[in-house]
Amino acid sequence: MRITYFAPPIEKGHGGVTIMLEQIKYLRSQGVDVELTVTGKTTVTPDIAIATFWPTAYLVQKSEARLKGYLVQHDESVTYGIDAYNTYQMPWDFAITISSWLNDFMKNRTKSHLFIMGTDPLLFHPHPNKYPKQVLFFFSRSVRKNWEIGIDALRIIKEKRNDIRTVTFDMNPLDRSYDFIDIHIVAVPYEEMSKLYSESTVYMQSTLYEGFGGPVMEAIASGTMVVTPDREGNKDFDTGFIDYVSPYDSEEIANHCIYWIDHPEERKKRELQGIKKVKNFTWEKAGKKLLKFLKTL
Repeated sequence: MRITYFAPPIEKGHGGVTIMLEQIKYLRSQGVDVELTVTGKTTVTPDIAIATFWPTAYLVQKSEARLKGYLVQHDESVTYGIDAYNTYQMPWDFAITISSWLNDFMKNRTKSHLFIMGTDPLLFHPHPNKYPKQVLFFFSRSVRKNWEIGIDALRIIKEKRNDIRTVTFDMNPLDRSYDFIDIHIVAVPYEEMSKLYSESTVYMQSTLYEGFGGPVMEAIASGTMVVTPDREGNKDFDTGFIDYVSPYDSEEIANHCIYWIDHPEERKKRELQGIKKVKNFTWEKAGKKLLKFLKTL
């Protein structure tokens, strides 16, 4: 079996890239001949070609592979419009989806396999020295991340409780000064994300849409309480340890973050529940199921 993944330029640490690379890593460990191309060119014609981002779908459809598959990690038409939407209507031999809601989205179009990601316990685990009053926020300016609401929640937190430290992170420096953000960290290496999650009291998101809640799962594995909107991407692993809020109400988000800082015993119970649950999700388990599926094609 020869497989080629068609990918955009690699941005290490990006959730979608991580899932693709973990799939490739596992398949190679099992002796599968796997190639990764970011140019659309392949060294040999693969048995199976897999698109990983909507522009690569067009490349895969033009390839001479015997079977053509689509790794679907979002409904990318939400962000990229009709060109992305059209890729889901293409004649795929199979799809690999990363959450149940995406599996439902694709299964009426083609044969679909559900691949639930895991976390690496060597990377994502509780660390010592949790800061007693710290809120962490991913300051991504993506529209679907709903960042303006999240930033406003940090402002409210700081107005109500100046003793709470607010920390943000992103690949880029802040575009301007925010007097209610105490620390902004640029380009955190993926290998250090668990420590950043773990030292925070609360990890907060304001996202409108998630293919799968990868950062949420990683924060939970690191022993940190999560406050986030109720989105489909978390349903495959949450059993009640995530605190859900409205993505449109920055005051509510702020109040919930403050609540968990002020109730450490209750927070600890949720954190331990979450750690226990996400331990059941590993890359090896997901990889075994993926390989079994690919062998049926």
